[in-house]
Amino acid sequence: MNQTIARSYQHLRQPARGGYAAERWRDELERFSTIFGRLVYLGSLLDPDRGTFVHQGLELRCGKSRCRELIRNAYRRTRDIWLGYDRTRQEEEVRRYFAALEVDESGTQFFAQ
Repeated sequence: MNQTIARSYQHLRQPARGGYAAERWRDELERFSTIFGRLVYLGSLLDPDRGTFVHQGLELRCGKSRCRELIRNAYRRTRDIWLGYDRTRQEEEVRRYFAALEVDESGTQFFAQ
């Protein structure tokens, strides 16, 4: 895993900051091989009607308030990492994301423009 990503989620490993639920959440986020993929996933958890993040499994483990805090913080950190990448790195991330989905190369051209 990218060292920058690992450092940005370091605090989630501290039991006092969320215990088991935060650890499982961190593990769930680490499944993504790209920051772009993680950003897509986190964005999919946003409920547009309520303007809040929703993850039923995480809510069951730590409650709605803590769940929303974990997701919101993860989204912000992931977004900041993404925005810190230069255009070349962003394009590579998008290509790797679509390659993992087995989408043909023409599908990535839209994002590279």
